[in-house]
Amino acid sequence: MGGEDAEQMTRLYTFASNIEYIKSKRGEMGVKLVLDDLHKKGYNLDIKNIKSSEWVPISLRKEFLYSVRDALGWNEENIYDMGRNAPRFSYALKIYIGLFITVEKALEAPNLWRKHYSSGTLELSKDTDLKKGIAKYILRDFDVDPLFCKYLEGYLQGFGDLTKSKNVVVKETKCTFKGDPYHEYTITWDVKR
Repeated sequence: MGGEDAEQMTRLYTFASNIEYIKSKRGEMGVKLVLDDLHKKGYNLDIKNIKSSEWVPISLRKEFLYSVRDALGWNEENIYDMGRNAPRFSYALKIYIGLFITVEKALEAPNLWRKHYSSGTLELSKDTDLKKGIAKYILRDFDVDPLFCKYLEGYLQGFGDLTKSKNVVVKETKCTFKGDPYHEYTITWDVKR
């Protein structure tokens, strides 16, 4: 499947935290600018039903990120920040993370990827070493766009920020758009001794 937008889907509710973040930074007018830009590109995002678990094409997610960038004049770092703040705007995720408390425990959680995306697999790498405070997530068969890579890096950072672990840092260390066979996100944190 990897790379074919027509086959890849995401849940409508994955946009909800982004809409709330945009409202917090640019108000209702910011949301309107993004939705208008998205509409010009032939996409409609019904924010009245934004919490719906309906599947929508991943191309909507990709174009949404570009509309945020273009309509609001945001750069990659702003998109990263939007991703990083997404977990803070998700009540369900805050509860989920709160149950695990530390990065180590959160990494043991069941893989929720397929609840949000119809394609791709997210798995922990064999290079993960919890005792040294390093984990690597490998994302296979999910090639949306480099802007989404930046968003996801921020999202994983935001997930780590909500844990009780100290000095959590997330970096995309491999990317299919840079010639690698898969995406890899390396997570490091301070280990209690």
